[in-house]
Amino acid sequence: SLYKGVPSGNNWIKVKLKGTDSNSMGVGCKIVVDRVLFNGQTQSLSSVVFAGDNYLGQDSYWQHFGLSISTEIEKITVTWSTGVQEVYGPFDVNQHVILTETSDEQDSNIYGCTYSVACNYNPEANHEDGTCEFSCLCGANSIWDDFFAKCVPNNSCPTDINSNGHTEVGDLLLLLAEYSDECL
Repeated sequence: SLYKGVPSGNNWIKVKLKGTDSNSMGVGCKIVVDRVLFNGQTQSLSSVVFAGDNYLGQDSYWQHFGLSISTEIEKITVTWSTGVQEVYGPFDVNQHVILTETSDEQDSNIYGCTYSVACNYNPEANHEDGTCEFSCLCGANSIWDDFFAKCVPNNSCPTDINSNGHTEVGDLLLLLAEYSDECL
């Protein structure tokens, strides 16, 4: 079945932890999934999040729980690395679930653009959130290119190499000349 990739039809759930007071990936935390069996009783399945347990190896932060024919998850209990235990649920089966630790402290993190040259710099931000905008640094007829991290000409017709407003044979010749090799 594994070789041929034939699905078994069994149910599953994948759980990933996001720590706030604990470490952000939930390493060292214990997860207990209580699934409801066909007779109405519950059965507990548990797992611990590891960062890597062998040489040059890395474990997935997604913890996979096989549920067989169970169609309901009563609750998921997480014991965070700080020792705090939280209960989540109920959940449907066959899904990915991200569980976030409830913080006892007020969130003192202010997210925003922390790069002082950016157009939307936030001097109060203490955590970069990837929203920095640099288009205000570009002059007329140029735009900010994220890939090159610089202002580039705003060429609405990228095939117009000679910038005459039309794509024509001259553009193709310029392109070929740029990539030509000398014949010996």
